[in-house]
Formats: sequence, structure tokens, C-alpha cells
Amino acid sequence: MTIIEKGLNIAQTVAHGASRDYPYNHLIRQRPESYRISNPAPENTLDDLLSVINKDGASLKPFKSQLGIDKTEILKFYVAFADQHRLPFSENLTQILKQAEELVGTIEHKFREKGRPITITEQLNIALELFKGDLSKALINLAVATRAVARGCDTRLVPQIPTPPSRILNWQKVAAPFGFSPHDEDPAGDTYHFWEAMVLAISACERDGLYNRFTGTIAEFMGRITPEATEILRHKICRKEGKTHPEADILGFEIGKALALILPTSQ
Repeated sequence: MTIIEKGLNIAQTVAHGASRDYPYNHLIRQRPESYRISNPAPENTLDDLLSVINKDGASLKPFKSQLGIDKTEILKFYVAFADQHRLPFSENLTQILKQAEELVGTIEHKFREKGRPITITEQLNIALELFKGDLSKALINLAVATRAVARGCDTRLVPQIPTPPSRILNWQKVAAPFGFSPHDEDPAGDTYHFWEAMVLAISACERDGLYNRFTGTIAEFMGRITPEATEILRHKICRKEGKTHPEADILGFEIGKALALILPTSQ
């Protein structure tokens, strides 16, 4: 596939993502008093995640060279739910996601066991255990799986994750809130926005060679304008309902960039 074709695919997914309704939009709110634990404060998030990552000496595998997932594949996922368009996803990506349902189920089990929401630090710990310390696979699965169960709009990508309304509603209680908007909290939405922004940032930092530098610049630009672009394209132009998650987007993107700089890359 040429770079022009890849660019057209991204443009197509952006258009579909901005113009399509979310079938379960009415399920994405929970009352603030149901929260009993929050994610770490933004200034502590990197240290908290590193405490989990470093205990097993995890390193990042380059998404493209080792996992076969290039930036256009990440961007195609990032800009629209899988059920909003008909573009295919690569076999490399779908193979990595084979245990996505097991990841969600394990997080839900931990929620029932502890009787409280599960923080992003705990979610990462669960994912690293499931994927045997493979941080790249853990993060990609967290991004895809938490979004799938939060919105129920990614059945083409992860058909193994059933998302009846009851599960989507319960996931709002499973995912710990960030505390960005105490009176209008969407912990499930903030959670997947955080993870997918991390994945996009790490992918954007892979800049070996001219092509990767070019696509990395585009990926970083798109990551940084996500809230504004959503507001303009989806809410104002297409007049669709929805909620932006600027704090989660920014936090996830900056944490992802930091990890890409700090952690060793396995070759």
C-alpha cells in the first residue's frame, strides 16, 4: 500500500469517526458518589507506571519493526471506532489482540475481588502479567480492550469481547476515575483515551528513517490536536453528540513519549 493510499484510508476513518453516532452513548455516565478510589495524580502517574514496568525489567518492542504494526494502523484505530468504517485491520494487529477478552475479564474479576475500581497502574500490572512482561503488547491490548468494553463499537476488531449494555454500564464502575471532572466523570472514556494516547505517542516516537520521521510527525500532530479536532469535526460540523477527554489525551500522550525516551528498546 502506498503512502497516498494510507493517507486516504486515515482520512476516510476520520470522516466516519466524526459523522457516526455511538450506539451506547447514553450509558457513559455514572454518578460521582459511586467512586471510592482514583488513579494517581497526573504528576505521579509516570512514577506509578514505572514502578510496575521496572519490577520486571520490561522493554519496548518497536511497533513496526518487531510487531509489524505501522503508524497508519495505529492512527486508523485511534481516529475512529472499528465499527464506524469498513477498512480492514492487519493480521499482525488482530493476532496481538487474541487475549484482549482475557485481559478485560481479568480486570473485571479484580474489580469484583477488591470491591472497588481498578486503577491504570493495576490495569497495567494485570496486562504485563498476562503478556509475560511484553510492554508493547500490554499497552496495545489495554488501548483496544478498554475502548471496546467502554463503548461497544469495536466488534469488528475484537469480536471476542462481548459488549452487552450491562457490561458497558458496569465498566464505568470497573475503571477508576482520574478526577478531571468530578461532577461529569466518564472513567471508562478517560481510561481508554489515556491508553490509546500512550500507544499513539510511542508509535510517533519511532522515527528511524525518512518515512518514519515523516509519519511520526503526523502522528504527533494528530495526537496533540485530538480534543480540538473532535470538537470541530464531530460536534460542530457533523453535529454529533459526544464528550472530549482532553486531560486524558494529553496525559496519556506525554506519558507515552516519556516512556519511549526512558525505557530501553528491545531489538
